[in-house]
Amino acid sequence: MSDPKIIEPDQTKDSQSASVIERFGLRPSRSIEDPIEREREYRKTLGRLLISALILLTTTLLLLVIPLYPTPVIILFGILSALIGFRVPIAGFLIGTLVSAPAYAYQAGIPLWWLFVYIFFIGAFAARSVSEPRNVISPLMGLFAGALGLTPLYFAAIPLMLMVALLEERRKLFDHLGMVFMFIMIFIPFHGVAFSENLVLTLGDQINSMRPQQIYDAMNALPLPLFTQIFYTPNPSLTSLDIPTLQATFSSAFGASEFFHPYLFLIIDRLIILYVPILLALSFSFISVVDRFWPWLVERGIDVRKVLKYSYAPTLLVGTFLFLGALQATSGTLRYYTSLNPIATETAALSGGVSFLAITVSAVSFGSAMVIGSLRLRRREEVAFLSSGLISKGRKLADSIASFFTSLKLIERSSPGIDLSTENASASKYQEQVRITLGGIGTMSYKTLRERTTSLSQINEEQERIASSTYHRLYQYQVDKVVKYQNVVSTITRFGIEPGGLPNVNSISVSDLAEMGHEESLKRQEELNIKFLKVAEITVEFAARLIEAIRKDFDIKSDPTAVDVARNFLAESAGERALDPIVTSISSLSNRYLSDSHKIASSVRKLIQRMLEIYNAHILPLNESLGREASVSKTAQVAIELSNHVHQLEKPKGIIYLPDIMLKLEYLEIGTRSILGELLTLLRDFEKLNDSRVSEEFNWGKNTQLVGDIDSSLRFLDDQEANEIDERIDNIEYVIKTIEGAAATLKKYITMNEFILNYPNMEPLIISKLHKSGHVSARELPVRPRYASQYLKLFAINRYGEVVFDSKYSKIQRRKK
Repeated sequence: MSDPKIIEPDQTKDSQSASVIERFGLRPSRSIEDPIEREREYRKTLGRLLISALILLTTTLLLLVIPLYPTPVIILFGILSALIGFRVPIAGFLIGTLVSAPAYAYQAGIPLWWLFVYIFFIGAFAARSVSEPRNVISPLMGLFAGALGLTPLYFAAIPLMLMVALLEERRKLFDHLGMVFMFIMIFIPFHGVAFSENLVLTLGDQINSMRPQQIYDAMNALPLPLFTQIFYTPNPSLTSLDIPTLQATFSSAFGASEFFHPYLFLIIDRLIILYVPILLALSFSFISVVDRFWPWLVERGIDVRKVLKYSYAPTLLVGTFLFLGALQATSGTLRYYTSLNPIATETAALSGGVSFLAITVSAVSFGSAMVIGSLRLRRREEVAFLSSGLISKGRKLADSIASFFTSLKLIERSSPGIDLSTENASASKYQEQVRITLGGIGTMSYKTLRERTTSLSQINEEQERIASSTYHRLYQYQVDKVVKYQNVVSTITRFGIEPGGLPNVNSISVSDLAEMGHEESLKRQEELNIKFLKVAEITVEFAARLIEAIRKDFDIKSDPTAVDVARNFLAESAGERALDPIVTSISSLSNRYLSDSHKIASSVRKLIQRMLEIYNAHILPLNESLGREASVSKTAQVAIELSNHVHQLEKPKGIIYLPDIMLKLEYLEIGTRSILGELLTLLRDFEKLNDSRVSEEFNWGKNTQLVGDIDSSLRFLDDQEANEIDERIDNIEYVIKTIEGAAATLKKYITMNEFILNYPNMEPLIISKLHKSGHVSARELPVRPRYASQYLKLFAINRYGEVVFDSKYSKIQRRKK
């Protein structure tokens, strides 16, 4: 079965549009498979989008509330800086802020040194953002908050800066200095411009003749506006960007205002220039402490987890109230007023209440937006981690199931007969569920991801349970097969197969196999299968010989089907299955023929022993008397082979040895035939030789019946295949007796041959004695009386007309004439 294919969420969308989006970096590349890494890329892209959007808003707002350029140019600068800022945040930040510097100087009437400070801060914060582009957010938000002071949304500036401080994860005060400094750079000069216009309206034309100190004294006599909407009369903006227009505008409008330095000295004398940054810094620190207060409660066992999800809103609100409270508390001492406590008018209370409500609503709105964004991002993060975990778990589970399938195949291959259909069906079902889960992860909701994670855990547990059960079955199967193997070896050993040629297998328990593991168990099972195969090959060959011997010598109808079936199993390397029919067949044959086998073996052994006795007693001396080399004669070779056979038949053995016993019986038949044939040849030769050297009247001891008996015995041996075993054994016994008689007769023939050959030496002696005394008795000859009498008889036959043989007294005498 193939491994499940992972289908990423992006694959469900149009690939062409996706590639366009990816080319511009607006979405993580589809090549990123890990959802966590994709989420990180998403957040990087989101951060770049936020920076780009902030550059667009800040640049556009600054150039709109501090007019210099035509509106189309402002829009162009905003879009251009935003697009560049998306790819390179520092470049977009520099373009967006530096293009505002001329407008800043043009409208605020600041001296060159203040403009240089402004540009210096821009460059410093840009340099600090080289290693971390997100550092541009703080100065951009400071400029944006300062620009809001020139609009009816001035009340949102403080909550907006506190929101930025709350969003920063590092929570270091230095990281917020860019926001404070850039806020002050907008805050001071434009508050000064608005305050100066009010001063001019109050003093009238006399202000034109006042010196800087007098202007300062006049300013000091008035309360300072602080954190209210800044109203000032802007210089006219450019209608075009042609050179003459630019020259005319800048030459008439640029130049330091005579009110800037008196105003700057005033806010320094009243410590407002230090108080505002300090108050902002304290507010930043306070909201950081409050934001950490909620987790602190959770760590101490107080269940505020629901509050913790929405903590941004109350934290931001508390921070805003802290700033406003401190601001209001010191307004009388430092002689300033805000939108919350404006200069006494008929509508002052109403105006302050509206401002307070607006600030509160903005703080709650920003806090709520943070909560919504935080929850959304947190949920995305949870989804990413769940998706990543689900993919990891799914892939591991898919690999585990694939590995289990491999194990099932190995088990089925190495363990024939074991039924794993249920396990295969369960694994297939689980594999399909995992495949479907992995294929739909990209489109799953948070709830579905959690459900599928739980589902995969349950599948994993069930899969592990099935695997454990399967491996336990494998271990039990192997234990059973080891027992079966040992029983089979024991059985075929009883049949007569020597155990030395059979592989040994030690007993083992299920716990021992479980400790080894299923992989080692499979190796052991493969080894056991090889041993089964080897034992089967040995047993089948023995069985084939056994059945062939039985069909030849006992029952031609004996069925060889078991051997054919076993050989078919051997061709498939199924040794164990091959043993089942063949062991059954051998067992059946053993029950029928084992006793016959022992009986035949005993009879053959006795016949061989008798044959060897005859050989040693008669045939061997004959060979020696004939001067023949005993070791090269056929009878000697047969005797040596029979001597080996008799030792192999000493102890009763199993049915497997029946073919060998029958071969020994057959060899005994062949050997006795050979010996008898050789004796027959010698007998005939000596008969002819003896007949040729004596007259027909002389009876030298020829056995005329023996040759006929030998011919009959040879015919019996030639007809053995048609006889029953008992008849064959009886025939062999008869032949052996014939051999014994033939050997004895041949010994006589040889002796008579020597007698006949010695006659020419005796004839002169007989003649000499006959001439002297006229008669010769057997006692007078220098040989044994029996031979002496035969010599006298042969002499009388050869000289029938001259002498007469007296058989009663064993002598000859001359015939009377």
